[in-house]
Amino acid sequence: MGSFNSNQIFTIVTCSFVRAIKRLDLMINILKELKFELVWHLIGDGPDLEKVKNINQQLPSNITMVYHGQKSRNEIFEFYKLNHINLFVSLSSSEGLPVSMIEALSYGIPLMSTDVGGCNEICNEQTGFLIPKKFNHKIVSHKIEEFKSSEKNTEKFRFGCRKFWEENFKADKNYSDFSSKIINLS
Repeated sequence: MGSFNSNQIFTIVTCSFVRAIKRLDLMINILKELKFELVWHLIGDGPDLEKVKNINQQLPSNITMVYHGQKSRNEIFEFYKLNHINLFVSLSSSEGLPVSMIEALSYGIPLMSTDVGGCNEICNEQTGFLIPKKFNHKIVSHKIEEFKSSEKNTEKFRFGCRKFWEENFKADKNYSDFSSKIINLS
């Protein structure tokens, strides 16, 4: 489980290759609507990073940006384990089943994702909330505000997120289940 303290500043994380399909440039419109203090950790690098950094210069003073650049898988895991994170966010316009979400969920971090590709297999009412691919930034801001003061922003919900990961995405369990199915085909 990742570190969590409900008294700390509300913190979101994004973890992706920074390119157009990830739509990180749209985050500013969501964050500008929020009036509470918030920290956004952006993990990743890519061709659109400078564009996102330039746009983010317009963020209001209640929003703090932390750019981590490219991190190894182990460094990301260590970050999730040691740092307070309220919400993992994905605004992608297209996805398969995102490994980045699976990894965040394994640390009990709730998810907010666009409803694209296989995201709805991992992001649901048990693990966070989905937003439409073509979302209204004000509605998404409101959903984040609701999340902040809801039962989903609690230790108990985070344990439920971790349990969902264990039951549906934990490699040891899935390999064992898959092996059993193959053996039973004989």
